Amino acid sequence: MDVLDWIKKANKFDSNKFLDGFGVEIIQDENVIDIQRQQWGDDGKDSKGSVIGFYKKKTEELSGGRKIAGTPWTLNNTGDFWSRTFLTAAINGKDLLFQFNSTGINKDKLFETIQFHGEITDPDTIFGLYDFYQKRFIKLIEPKFVEQLNNYYDV
Repeated sequence: MDVLDWIKKANKFDSNKFLDGFGVEIIQDENVIDIQRQQWGDDGKDSKGSVIGFYKKKTEELSGGRKIAGTPWTLNNTGDFWSRTFLTAAINGKDLLFQFNSTGINKDKLFETIQFHGEITDPDTIFGLYDFYQKRFIKLIEPKFVEQLNNYYDV
């Protein structure tokens, strides 16, 4: 492809169509969704970087020591909430916005527990990534973005 062909193709570029296709590819990638789970499991933090809550002595006793009093909640023993976590993508102007959520049947009960016993006041903030995990997210999706652009331009 010469420069003139490239310019013609660039003039026909439909950013919404491109972003839509890219978004579909990303939301279907379990490795991308796992970044949210890693944030919960490794750090027990919400989208603002705040600890969601801490295990109490009673939880340590009931779990047989698998959960240690004073350590952050990891959310990895939350039933289908964990396994049914998903990612959506929506185009907003020239931006592609990603949002995590879960269809787990115990989501309401979990949110109630977070609200009454957790360290954060808004359970909805558990969805989303704080800085460290945002960078991991970008590092994971960036090559896919470049690859799709290269495919579009036959590079």
